Order: sequence, then C-alpha cells, then structure tokens
Amino acid sequence: MAQRMSRKYSLKFSQLLKVVSLIAILPITHGSLLKRTLREEHNTENKLLDTKGREFNYKLIRIPKDIRPLHYDLFLHPNLDSLHFEGKVKILLRCFKSTNRIIFHMKDLKTKNINVLGDKDAEIKVKDVSENKERNLVILQLDEDLKKDKEYSLAMDFNGKLADNMEGFYKSEYKTKDGEKRVLATTQFEPVYARGAFPCFDEPEFKATFEIKILRNEKHRSISNMPLLKSTKQDGLFLDHFEKSVKMSTYLVAFVVSDFKFTETKTKTGIKVRVWAKEDALEQTKFGLDVAQHVLTYYEKFFNIKYPLPKIDLIAVPDFLAGAMENWGLMTFRENLLLFNPKSGSAGDKQLVAIVVAHELAHQWFGNLVTMKWWNDLWLNEGFANYIEYVGTNDYAKEWRVLDQFASDTFQSALEFDSILNTHAISVPVDNPAQINEIFDGISYDKINRGASVIRMLRSFLGDRAFRKGLEHYLKKHAYENAVADDLWAAFSKVSSLDVKAIMDSWIKQKGYPVVSLRSSSLYLDKDKPEHGIDVVQERFLIDPSLDKHQRKNEIGDKKWYIPLTYITQDSDKEHIVWMNHTSRTSFPLKKTGWLKANVGHMGLYRVNYDHENWELLGDQLTHNHRAFSAVDRSGLLDDAFNLARAGLLPMTVPLKLTQYLNKETEYFPWSSALSSLAFIGSMISRTESYGLYEKYLVKKLKPLELSLKWEDKGTILDKYLRTSVLRSLCAHGDQGCIDITQELFTKFVDNDETLSIAPHLRATVYSTVIKHGGTTEWEFLWSKYQESDATHKGKIMLGLTSTRQPWLLQRLLDNALTGSKIRKQDMLSVILGVSRNPVGRLQAWDFYKANFDKIVKRVGEDSSDFGIMLQRLTDTFNDKYHLDEVKEFIKKHSSLFSNTRAGKKAVESIKTNIHWMKSHYTTIFNWLKQINNEEY
Repeated sequence: MAQRMSRKYSLKFSQLLKVVSLIAILPITHGSLLKRTLREEHNTENKLLDTKGREFNYKLIRIPKDIRPLHYDLFLHPNLDSLHFEGKVKILLRCFKSTNRIIFHMKDLKTKNINVLGDKDAEIKVKDVSENKERNLVILQLDEDLKKDKEYSLAMDFNGKLADNMEGFYKSEYKTKDGEKRVLATTQFEPVYARGAFPCFDEPEFKATFEIKILRNEKHRSISNMPLLKSTKQDGLFLDHFEKSVKMSTYLVAFVVSDFKFTETKTKTGIKVRVWAKEDALEQTKFGLDVAQHVLTYYEKFFNIKYPLPKIDLIAVPDFLAGAMENWGLMTFRENLLLFNPKSGSAGDKQLVAIVVAHELAHQWFGNLVTMKWWNDLWLNEGFANYIEYVGTNDYAKEWRVLDQFASDTFQSALEFDSILNTHAISVPVDNPAQINEIFDGISYDKINRGASVIRMLRSFLGDRAFRKGLEHYLKKHAYENAVADDLWAAFSKVSSLDVKAIMDSWIKQKGYPVVSLRSSSLYLDKDKPEHGIDVVQERFLIDPSLDKHQRKNEIGDKKWYIPLTYITQDSDKEHIVWMNHTSRTSFPLKKTGWLKANVGHMGLYRVNYDHENWELLGDQLTHNHRAFSAVDRSGLLDDAFNLARAGLLPMTVPLKLTQYLNKETEYFPWSSALSSLAFIGSMISRTESYGLYEKYLVKKLKPLELSLKWEDKGTILDKYLRTSVLRSLCAHGDQGCIDITQELFTKFVDNDETLSIAPHLRATVYSTVIKHGGTTEWEFLWSKYQESDATHKGKIMLGLTSTRQPWLLQRLLDNALTGSKIRKQDMLSVILGVSRNPVGRLQAWDFYKANFDKIVKRVGEDSSDFGIMLQRLTDTFNDKYHLDEVKEFIKKHSSLFSNTRAGKKAVESIKTNIHWMKSHYTTIFNWLKQINNEEY
C-alpha cells in the first residue's frame, strides 16, 4: 500500500502536493478493529457477549490454527441501485487438530443456510452459532469433532450493504461530463476488511486459493484478481467466472464492478497490463500503463522471478482512502496517483504516478508472493516497497535521479520523525494489547520511511549483487507462504559473509537512531610512535535538548548500533568504511591534513557531528568550491548541521554560516534541505520582530536563482523542482517582482479561461500567491474551477484556495471539507491541514478541529489514527506556554481517545521542544540576522 508523506516544512511543490493529497491516507485505519478488540480483551471486567446476550466463548485476538482454509468458492451479486449485495461462499477446510468448533471472521453480514460437510458431503450438524460483533468473530459449535488431516467444507449464504466509509466492499461514485451520477462497487480489504465482504479467515497467515463469480447487469463490467474465464447470461444479468487464483491472503482479494473503460498493452513476457478509469479520463491512463508495463518487466529481471499471474489490472477509484493498494493482479489507486493529464499535471505529478505504480508492483513479489505472518511485520512490507519503488522508477527514467531524491525526501524524513522521545522500535513484539496499539498508531507509518532507509543502507553495505541474490533466495524459498523478518535476514546472511540478523536487529529492535561524533586525536598504538587518528562515539540522537539528565539517560541508555561508517577526506575522494560493531566508542588511524566528510552519499541511517575545526574546514570548502562534495552530500551536511543545532549538539551559528555559500548553489537537493530547515526557523519566529530580517536574508539568497531559472517550463525534472521551490519561497516571503509575475499569469488564465498560460509546475505557486494577495473575486473564480477540474489539478487549486487571508473563505473550505458537499470526504484532512499551514488560518484550523472534534472522529472512526495525526500537525508550530496548556487540556478532555495512541504525547513533546528552541536559539538567530543583513546590504 502506498503511504507516502513528509512532515518537512518546506518542500518542492511536487512533494507539497503529495502531502496535501496524501496526508489523510498515511495512517488510514489500519488496525482499528485490532486495537478496539484488544482493549476489550485487556479489560477483563467486561465479558464478551454474543448477539444473543450470551458469554462469547473465545477470548483471543487471533483465531486458532486448528482449521485452515484451502480454497474459497465465492459468488457475489452487488446491486448498484439498492447498494446491497448478496453472496454465497463455500470454503474448503483442512483440519490440523481435532476440534468441535469452527471460528471465522464476519462483519456486518447476515447469514443463512450454514452447512458443514465432511466425507462424501456428509452433513455435520451445527449445534449452535455464536457471533461477537466487536471482534467480528463467529463460532460454529458442531455436533461432532472434525478429525485431524481430514478435509471439510463450510458453506453459507450471506448478504450485506455496500459500505460508504471506503472500507471493505464499498460504493464509490462520480459524475460524467454531462453531470450524470454513476455508481461503482469496489474493495479495500487491508488489513481486516475482507470479512465485511464475505465470511472468511481474515488473517494474513490463512492463505488459500479463490474462485470468484460476480453477477452484474449488462452496462457494467467486473474485474478481479484473476482473468475472466467466461461470462454467462442468467435471468437478464451476466455471471462472470474468474480463473482460480494463486494461493494468497484475504487482504489481497479484490473485485470491482463499474462502467469503466481500459487501455491495454502486454509485456515482453506476455503479461497483459490494463489501466481502468472512468471513460472521460481514459486518455489519462496512458502514462500509468507505460510505467506499469516497463517496471513490471524490470522487476522480473531484478527479482529473477517471473510475475506469477497472467495479467495485472490497475484501476483509478474516485473515492479511495488509501493512496493505492497492491491487491494481487488488481491494484487500486486514488485517481491522482494513477491518472496523468499532461495539460494539468506537472513533472512532479508525473513522477509521483510512476513511483506509486512502482511501489504497488514491488508488492506483487514482496508482500503478495511472500507475505508477512502478522501485522507486526507490516513495516517490512511497506518499507521494502517504499525503497524498491525508487529502484523501479529509476530504471524507468534515470534522468529523474530518484535514487538521489530518496536521500532528500524519504531518508531525511525518516531522520526527522525518529528523533523524538515518544517513538518506538520499527519492529516490536505482539504479546499484549499495549504492544498491538503501538504497532498500529500513527507513528508506525513514519517507520515505513525508516524501514526503507534501513533497507537502502543494507543494500549499500551488502553490495547490489548480494542484495539481489538474497532477495531471490528469500522469495523462492517462501513463495506462496508467509515469513518473518528473520527469514529475510537469514537469506542475506546466506549470500554474504555478514551476520545480517545481528546488524539489522540493532536497527529495527531499538528506538531511534544514532548520532556519530568524530574527533581528531592521537592514537597511541605504539607509545614510541603515536599515530594520528579519529575517535568515534555513538549515542542515540534526540532532537529535544530540554530533557533532564534522568530522562536522557533513560532513553539513551546502553543503545548501540552496528554502524557502517563511511568517509572521504580532502586528500582523497576514495570511500572508506569503518564498522562500529555494537560498540559505543571506536577509533581508526587517519593522518588528516584537511576536512573529513562522513556518511558518504547519505546512505547510513545516522547523523554525523564533527569537532569545531572540521566544521570550519567543511564550511570553507563549501564557500570556495562546494562541488568538492556531491549534491546529496551537501544536502546531508546542511540537514545534519541544522538538526544537530536544534538538538543542542552544535552552535546554531554553524548551520547558519553554512547557508552563506548558497549564493553559488544551483542544485535542487541542497536547496531542498536548506529551505526545509530555514522554513522551520521561519515558522518559529513568524510572529517576532526578527521575521522581516529572516525574509530579507532568504530573498537575497534566492533572487539570483530566479534570474537564472526564470518563469519557464524548461530543464530537467530537478530543474523544475528547484524552480518551483525557489519561486514559491520568493513569493511567499514578499518579493514584489515575484508577486507581480504571478498576477500577470493569473490574469491571462482568467481572460483565456484555460491554464495553458501557466506551466503545470508553476500553477500552485501562481494560485497561492494570487489568492494570498487578491480578494474574493479571484477566490471565487478558482473555487469554480475546483469543481470542474481533474484530481491532479484540484490539488494545486486547493493549495491556492487555502492561501487566502480572508478567514470567512477559509471557514467555507473547512465547513465544506467536513460536510463533504463539494470536497470529497477522502480529502477532508488535507483541506484542514492546508488551512493550518496558512499563517492566517493556523489558529482557525486548530479552533475548528477542537469545535468539531466529535464530528471529525465520527467521520474517520474513533479507532482511526487520523484524528491523532491531525492533532500533531495542527500544533507542531506552537511554541508558547499558553498553547501548550491548551493542547494538554484538550488531550485531557478527550483522554479516552488519546490514551491508546502516542499522538497526544508527541504533540506535547513537539510544543515543549519548540518552547525550548525559542529560549535557546531565538536571540542567537536574531543577532546573526541583524549582523549578516548589515554586512550584506
């Protein structure tokens, strides 16, 4: 599943659009049922009751493995007029331990004609049926024991209502160009929603094969995981029979009934590839089709395993809570993550489609062919796909340099997210309710970036050949089965000389990550011949320097990592590696006559600090010839320096001084990191007298780039990212020339009633700037365009609409987002958070969230992580005691909801850290800005 979001304060516009469009999807509601039922299980005072008021005779969250499904014969008839569905299921079972009961999952379904059959279809009487709605469990008590190693069948009829919350088997709808409403039925089963479509054994370890039949009317078509075998007419309707599936988990089953059309191609190995969409958007499927065909072919070579199915369908669903879903053979997407319109889509939109498609295709092997045994290894599924998506996209378009983009996007986000006190390890045991809650709280999805970064680091020290051989060994050994993380580490150890499990355990089973401090020293290896060298110390990196000694000692403790420490020197660009093998301190000989730069290529998941002399030498090198370092390493230096200063490990003047070289910087990656860190400073001082000096300094640094980049649609994708970042920052910080140009472009747009006058990658900048400095007329014009635009263009327009300085217009957006009248319910969170990023709307969004909290919770579900994520994002720029107390009081008021998530603790920690930041750094920054502005102007 695609879950991509960054909390960076300053982003390239492609990233910013990604944040706005995906901000609501990252946590989704994974584990909501698991969390709820485990809370009930943990509360022993409350007895579990069945629907008849009797005690429910099963207490565990995971169903027993006494019986396992082998095959499902599934029939479904969704009625798109009544929005109900009927079905029949027959499940072939194998008994592994003698038992007189069958326990399975079912949610919001009514059943009848339940039958259990044994040898020669001999009926086994069902004595009692007990259903617990909270657990979604049904117990069939049988009249006789099922015998070990024997096969049985469980059959029943059922019916239900198509859901309207984008979970399970649910309805979606859209309007044609003529305004006609069309309805479709589609699925989203991860993690525990297949049980809402048909009775099943809804855990990843219960793999089985599926034969699916769907009854539909003539104007619709149905698609599922496997190819259509035949279609027969039945009482004026059509019954579609699909081929028997491969062995797979229930969460990967999918089917869609719609009036969509498709475009089609084939891979060189004969795999049929189709992209489905509403007919009006069919032209927009061609790019996604091309990416899917290319990347699917590449992955067959990369994994050295042929794609197991004869076809792959990709479908753009109008209402889809998740970003995309890797259902085997039928992948589902949000429209803006699969469809690409060259007229409205930017280079960033195009790359985003490619990356999300590559992500879901990676899951066809890693996740589908080999599946995690339980949800505690979800990080491995998603972390792996989150890294390999860059590998697949890089093969599709090497000129995009996406492997370098990983460092400034995913990697630096991972470092940011995991630097807080209230975090947990990537992988945690699942033994009790508290632990399962940790797995599925919002931060688990932050772990995906960290997991991807750990896997990227693993590949870098294993080497490409060993990495790919290890993957191949793992996938072939566990094909069509389930595995755990240790199985993957064992495969890598088999093809290398390293104890991969020991190395990786230090990264996935401990909270946080290390900061590595390097100091020049004399190594007395021989008392008579002292040798120059480097002392290296590691400890956990924490962004909050206000922690007292007890807290810091508690958190840092004896945590140590296996660290592949790489470095280059001023004397040699040859990359060297020194392993810190789970030790807090080590040394290595090095006669250093200039600077040393560690963590080459930003590959290792750690930050690096140096002594004062080395920081000075690195700064001098940037000033005199910054190209001595790669663009990624320049990005890493800036990101490390600013975050080390925030953590109190470095004077703030060090990173500020590094930014002075930016007059000469012309590449995207360093600017991305610099603008991100500077934007954090801006968010902290935005209501102080120093903000004007900050804006003046920033505009001075950016203005030369505007003159060279110009307001054009030229250059590489990275040129366009840089251009949008630079122009957005200039306009946002009051550069009048920039503002004037946006108004000219917008006027042409209004006069011509089309957007051709504005390059796609500049539209969000133009819209945001004009709406910010304009009035109601401009806002109303753009609001009308929002109603008629495609999904990609809507994202850019919404960035503009949320930029208005008119509170009543912001309120209009907030109200629409909550009611879902003109803004799709999948976009509610992104709109509220978009308003909060507007300085005028910051407190308005917070007040709206508080005032409408009950409605928001009802909308997303009380077990969703979404409302917690919103709390964090809405308050992450607060930096005073008044708002700290207000947030604490709000959390206390809603303690029943926040007690089972880290969101409240994270929000409070963030505000406390910001308050300490203001006390520690504000005066230094104010004085530095006054000095530098006097010097430069």
